[in-house]
Amino acid sequence: MLVFDARSLADAKPSGVHGVTRAWARGLAAALPPGAFVAVANAAGAGAVRARAALGPDVPLVVRRFPNKLLHAAMRFLGVPTIEALARAPRGSTVIANPHFLRVRPDATFVLIVHDLSYFREPHFFSRRMRLWHRVVDFPRLIARADRIAVCSAHTKRDLMELFAVPAAKIGIIRPSIDPALFSPPAAAARDAARAARGIPRDYAFVFSDGPRKNLAAALSGIAAAKTDLAVVVAGSEHPKAVAAAARAAGIAERVLALGYCDDRERAALLSGARLLLYPSLYEGFGLPPLEAMALGVPVIAAHGSALGETAGDAAVLVDPQDAASVTCAVERVLSEPAATAARVARGRERAAALRPEKAVKDLLMLIKDARHAPLRAKRAAAVVHYRHAHRD
Repeated sequence: MLVFDARSLADAKPSGVHGVTRAWARGLAAALPPGAFVAVANAAGAGAVRARAALGPDVPLVVRRFPNKLLHAAMRFLGVPTIEALARAPRGSTVIANPHFLRVRPDATFVLIVHDLSYFREPHFFSRRMRLWHRVVDFPRLIARADRIAVCSAHTKRDLMELFAVPAAKIGIIRPSIDPALFSPPAAAARDAARAARGIPRDYAFVFSDGPRKNLAAALSGIAAAKTDLAVVVAGSEHPKAVAAAARAAGIAERVLALGYCDDRERAALLSGARLLLYPSLYEGFGLPPLEAMALGVPVIAAHGSALGETAGDAAVLVDPQDAASVTCAVERVLSEPAATAARVARGRERAAALRPEKAVKDLLMLIKDARHAPLRAKRAAAVVHYRHAHRD
């Protein structure tokens, strides 16, 4: 039995991690025979409805309704219940999960999904509450317990090897894809209706920001200095006051519109109508927004660091995220060089199309097979020891 921890799918505001989790859970459920897969969530009311809606009607799902704080404390400090017990799965099952408050049985095969290591590389990007969450979840213990680790990029694989001394053979790169049902160019009428509903002018740049590491200040400063009067649409859960402050500092407050959180459908419709996506993020484990823009035929400007260069390649203009002048130059290139921009857009469509959901599922199944045939876990504690020794106060 394959047990998929789908607790994150109950979240009220789905993120990129949510999209990857949803796609992989659906794909694995479809690829395995009846009775071989079950997803598990812990939610009541609207959260349970969201988890079911994310997976669709055909994916087996067990929903438990324990108070989350009680469940997390019991898992973290008492070691019970295991995720297999929550799912009512038999002993000897295989568990696949994102980092979370989590326990698995000693006889279980465990595949951990690691989307990025931003907390360990750049903890100052996180709120005090989120720093506490990462500490209490005890990520090093999960790394050490895992039989195999699925990552979204070679960049994250290198981070795991450096920070936790994880052997390369233990890590599999599973590249996410975008949902073609959502991120295909919509009809002009749908695109215009989404824009009109938000009061967005016809010509605009699209910026995504949900916190400090998205580097909103550099994006706005860079576009402010460019020879363009494009409006700037900022989507994401960044606080409106933070967006307003960054816009004032850049001197373009009258051109910036903060949308707040957008669901997938609205984001796809609005992104598809943009003249460009500006994404100078300081750290990414993969970077889904550039891939979404490529699938929609939108020019992309992205940071050259972390995994973004790997994700975007030659289909984007890559910039130094610490240098606003680099961003300005890139904006002007995209807007003033139509032939070169069209060539990058064509490469972007090909790049997005090459990352198919079925390929990710096939690679996941191979990684799960490897995990089930892994030798006994005699050296699991080594990663914990390595990380904690290297990061002693």
